[in-house]
Amino acid sequence: MTALPIIQANLAVGHRITTILKVLQIPRSTYYHWLSYQPSPRDLENQRITDLGHNIWLSSNKVYGYKRVHVALKRQGINVGVKRVWRLMKAIHAQSIMQRRFRKPVTQVLYAQRPNLIKHFDDMSGIWVADVTYIQMPGGSHLYLGTVFDPETRQVLSHKISTIRDGQFVADILSDALKHHGAPRYLHTDMGSEYTSMTFDDVMKNHHIKHSYSKKGHPYDNARIEAFHSILKRELIYPNQFSSKYELIARVSWYINWFNTKRINLIA
Repeated sequence: MTALPIIQANLAVGHRITTILKVLQIPRSTYYHWLSYQPSPRDLENQRITDLGHNIWLSSNKVYGYKRVHVALKRQGINVGVKRVWRLMKAIHAQSIMQRRFRKPVTQVLYAQRPNLIKHFDDMSGIWVADVTYIQMPGGSHLYLGTVFDPETRQVLSHKISTIRDGQFVADILSDALKHHGAPRYLHTDMGSEYTSMTFDDVMKNHHIKHSYSKKGHPYDNARIEAFHSILKRELIYPNQFSSKYELIARVSWYINWFNTKRINLIA
């Protein structure tokens, strides 16, 4: 039936149906079957689910795959199986944006290894994590995104983008998080020079926060915030091109607000 709009468009400009069908190599019986076709209740329901799923996919900035579309539909009271959602979304090419791998630059470490105080903790309450990640810009330039993250609530507490990665940069991000959320018992970071700086250490001591550190060369010790940065890059940074630092700042702020308030988390 995909040819029916083409046939109708040619009829509208005066072409004869016999000529149109001959050119398209469509039997006359097939054409008249299309004209008399009435969608079944199942067809109508599929179209409704498709339209709703497509709107959910678009509202996620094309981030959601079929699993999150399925969750969103269920939240709207649509009782539909995940395989059916997969089939309908695939038919309209509403699929999650392509993921790319990113290799994080090596962190500069200036001091001997310091202790990982939260290594054996199962309870994440009262613990924050922080990290800085590298964002490549067009023309070979780059920026740094620093983030403070609450692994218990899976919320970004504060973030900042800069061309400079130093102690003041990360201290400002932590200070902003403290201003709006109070102080945690522990903050976990890597051993990067910005996090071992006196400027950052002063903020930690002034708020009586215990500093926990990842082992050198083991970024997975800080897996929760590493995972967030990876998600942000796959869903926002890699699929888009940003013309300026200011556009990037605006889009990252939008994404983090969306991540904190609307993004569906598939992990219980």
